[in-house]
Amino acid sequence: MKRATDLLVGSMLSLISAPLIALLAIWSLLAFRAFPFFVQERRGVNGTVFKLIKIRTLPAGKLTTATKYQLRESEIPRSAWTIRDRHLDELPQVWNV
Repeated sequence: MKRATDLLVGSMLSLISAPLIALLAIWSLLAFRAFPFFVQERRGVNGTVFKLIKIRTLPAGKLTTATKYQLRESEIPRSAWTIRDRHLDELPQVWNV
């Protein structure tokens, strides 16, 4: 029952959020001239590895281990900060459901 609920809710959220994700992906592509999605491998339940997907809000060469204070000092577009502050960069995670 839980799996069916996850699939139903995940499918509905994917459809609803798809236009916004597409707009954010286009913005990221134009802003950073790189693949608009940031993909990172993470460990989930019972150690299973899954791919975490986010909208790219940092330049492709930026270190992923930088602290938020180091990032504040670098040159990142204001629009990227807005997307990060509102957690819109995490919308593609509904695909992981």
